Amino acid sequence: MVIKFLILFCIVFKSYSCEINSNKNIYSLSSPITLLLEELELLGSKSISAISIFHPVLNYSGKKLAGGVFLTEKAFKDKTDSIIFFDESKDLKRNLSKLENSIVIEVISRDLGSFEAYELSKKMIKPYLKNCKTKLALVDKRVNLIKRSLNKIDLKPIVFYLSHFSKSLKRPNLVIVNDGFVKSLITISKIKTYPSTLGYVNWSGRIMNNLKDSHIHVGVEDNKNEKLEFKKLSNNIFNTSYRGALSPGIRQIFFLEKLIPKLL
Repeated sequence: MVIKFLILFCIVFKSYSCEINSNKNIYSLSSPITLLLEELELLGSKSISAISIFHPVLNYSGKKLAGGVFLTEKAFKDKTDSIIFFDESKDLKRNLSKLENSIVIEVISRDLGSFEAYELSKKMIKPYLKNCKTKLALVDKRVNLIKRSLNKIDLKPIVFYLSHFSKSLKRPNLVIVNDGFVKSLITISKIKTYPSTLGYVNWSGRIMNNLKDSHIHVGVEDNKNEKLEFKKLSNNIFNTSYRGALSPGIRQIFFLEKLIPKLL
């Protein structure tokens, strides 16, 4: 009797569990999509045929495609009748548009804040999900809590860099401004940062001299570790890394959740 009940429970549970709702093979070359699928525990689905080798996921044993925007039409010769998500790329769009009977979806997250990129990825993946309302609601709840907490903080002026400071404190070449998690901090937390309208900018020596002592300076990198790494290099210079810190969407939101307490 117990065995029959357990079998029935497993059947019912599976019927109402979050899953991919598509007969087509799904390929995710878009990091916002891949990382949201990971958060929903769907990367192990038999419908997921491959992801990009560049996506910072954990415990994924499926196929990974190398090449990114340089993937050729030949790499997709056996991928007809598929759903392919990819990050914005004219070359990749041109190659993928030649595939027959496939749904090709371009995910344009450039210049979006982390919360906007999350909403975009959720909107694009929802048509291919089944019974995921509860799981998405839990993720939304965490995301909204983080967003509300950003509304309440009062951070010192900060400059974020695309890469780490060297041991000699040499600055990375690029500053992150109007993109990703930095854009979210500008719009939600009203932080002061490097003055630019660009997403990423090569810093000016003249401007940087004015910001050198008045701002906190943080070098940011991705890593494969779930734990935030945060290292103080001097009074106002830090290096930090986190899995998905530079990937638009859900992981950047979690990065902010871990990072902000370190900067207060």
